[in-house]
Amino acid sequence: MKTSFFRKILFIYIFAILFSSLLIWYSQSQLTSYIYSNFLKNQHSSIGTQINSILKLKFNLFSNSSSQLASQIKNILQAKDVIILEPPSFSIISKTNISPLKLSTNFYEQVFFKDKKIFSLKKDVTLFYNTVDINNKTLCIISIFKNNKLKNKFLTIILPYQEYMALALIIIFIIFGITLFISYKIYKNKLEQTTNEDIALIEALAYQAENKESGIEKHLERTKHYIYHLAQHLKKYTKYRKILTQEYIENLVKASIVHDIGKVAVPQNILFKKGKLTEQEFEIIKEHCLYGAKIINIAKTKFPNSLFLKLAMEIILYHHERFDGTGYPKGLKAENIPLSARIMAIVDVYDTMRSKKCYKEPLEHEQCVQYILSERGKHFDPVLVDAFYSVERTFLKISLKFAESRDSLID
Repeated sequence: MKTSFFRKILFIYIFAILFSSLLIWYSQSQLTSYIYSNFLKNQHSSIGTQINSILKLKFNLFSNSSSQLASQIKNILQAKDVIILEPPSFSIISKTNISPLKLSTNFYEQVFFKDKKIFSLKKDVTLFYNTVDINNKTLCIISIFKNNKLKNKFLTIILPYQEYMALALIIIFIIFGITLFISYKIYKNKLEQTTNEDIALIEALAYQAENKESGIEKHLERTKHYIYHLAQHLKKYTKYRKILTQEYIENLVKASIVHDIGKVAVPQNILFKKGKLTEQEFEIIKEHCLYGAKIINIAKTKFPNSLFLKLAMEIILYHHERFDGTGYPKGLKAENIPLSARIMAIVDVYDTMRSKKCYKEPLEHEQCVQYILSERGKHFDPVLVDAFYSVERTFLKISLKFAESRDSLID
């Protein structure tokens, strides 16, 4: 569950980064476009101011010197070309080079009468269109600039802004990452608290189901530790590693606690009988698997996707099945028995043999180990038996650490 949540958090974080990048890119593109538009307007205003300064030199536009005016303006503005026209015929009074742009009179009329000041033609040049009044005449002055020159000039203005945007993006990612990390830590703490509360409740129910059998609390504690260490070994060294994810193991440990919850339906005189059970009494004992499954199924219908309830159902129903098919209640064989139940079978038998019961004395650890080895391929999955043998000293330490009393276990 924690792993699943972490993956969701990671997915959300990556999505947020991509979305933020896209949003900032779009905002930056729009803002850059807006700034560039203002840049062109400022350029237009600056060009108009410079042209007026040139005209203050009082050139006689209709003398021979008029041919020099376009060149003068071009040099001062550092433009590609300059054309000076006189409305309404838009005859050319002065110009520099013969412009490669073939602009018709209709174009000038459209620009003049609609008062459009800036035009980008194709992708190579931009026209700045200014009108000036001199000697009681209105003149049109078209300054032609190469776009790459304008862009280079614009970049000197926009570059600091681009750097600030990049810095803002980095800061956003850092803040967002810190926020997600803090949220995950808060969620993890709450999840652990909830999990501990759930386990406490499950243990209380399991305790009641066992009818307060002596030492049942320690039995549940040992069971959890046996399951955990055996599953971790299986995860590292066996073919079951793909099944035994961390989420699976965590839920398996919790589910192991309720393996005998169905015993709540077994009469106490049978459950705690000191002598050998009759055939009829044993049949009643076997019913605890089916009864326990019915209890879990009530919850499973409300939470069908719960891994915990799925594993609890498997363990309760099938932990008395045998690998050779001679177990109960379904007589399942080999890997038809769920892995969770096969793991529980070894753990349950080991702890039962090691514990003191009303009908038996505890056995030594070596006796338990030898019995489980002898049942390899019969009662137990051979792969699980080999794994058990690899961690059997860990089982011994757990059994001693959580012993009910000095007399209840043989060291």
